[in-house]
Amino acid sequence: MLHLGRWSQSHFSRIACAAMLPLAFSSCGSSDQPSVPLLPTTGQVFYQGRPATGATIILHPLNEQGDWKKGYPSGSVAADGSVKILTAGQWEGAPAGEYAVVVLWMPDQSGDQQISEEETTDKLAGRYADPANSSWKVKVEGAGCELPKIDLR
Repeated sequence: MLHLGRWSQSHFSRIACAAMLPLAFSSCGSSDQPSVPLLPTTGQVFYQGRPATGATIILHPLNEQGDWKKGYPSGSVAADGSVKILTAGQWEGAPAGEYAVVVLWMPDQSGDQQISEEETTDKLAGRYADPANSSWKVKVEGAGCELPKIDLR
């Protein structure tokens, strides 16, 4: 059971599903090309001054127009704090547009072991999971986008 304070589990589940859809569909692509041009989108994410390794960054479109069946642009934070945004879990970059930046940081789920309640809880307690209250808005345009440096607390 997820414990996210004021967050309802169904709200969190919708956001988590949007983040995971690219992974689910990455091997089911029906074409070799994205349906819209993608612009390189990168950034850096830190938690208390250290890389937020494994956190997921999701670009939630402020304008819901577009084909998002395969999930919103997202990326996983690398060991050095860098993140490269992928669309549909396979193509580098994000479509042009304005986005709210959402951050989820779920514990690493490895193996077939029994999962405890602690292992299914966002390490950030949902503080950065609501696009309506996001502190970071970005506009992907031109030659691409460098996300503002994100320092989580």
